[in-house]
Amino acid sequence: DESYWNAFLTKVKSLENIHFNFKGDVPNHKVYEIISNYDFFILPTLGENFGHAIYEAFSSGTPVIISNKTPWKNLEAKKAGWDIALVNKDKFIEVLNKCSEMDDNEYQQWVNGAYNFAKKYYEENDPTKKYLTMFGLKEN
Repeated sequence: DESYWNAFLTKVKSLENIHFNFKGDVPNHKVYEIISNYDFFILPTLGENFGHAIYEAFSSGTPVIISNKTPWKNLEAKKAGWDIALVNKDKFIEVLNKCSEMDDNEYQQWVNGAYNFAKKYYEENDPTKKYLTMFGLKEN
């Protein structure tokens, strides 16, 4: 939606201390490299069944700021990010302010939290183990 995109660009350009960079389509092998170059991953989505891009952010150690319309819940308690109701604009503002005020030590805790969240999820949901079990095979 070109008019929406233009309105978004106008709004982003008016913000102080916010750097915005649109990457467009990115090849799969570059995703983690690109995401890990950013401080936070923001996706106030209307809904996700899984949210692969969100998981990619966790995996790259990038804390997320997302809506509560995904399966990823209670992120703040895990220091992996925030899942916020879309109607709660004040909470989004509060979190963005918190993020902009973090020192390096605090930010590193969130980076570690995001990465560890992804690692734990993978260990608990390893698809290789599930396929092996489904077909009655044993792991080598």
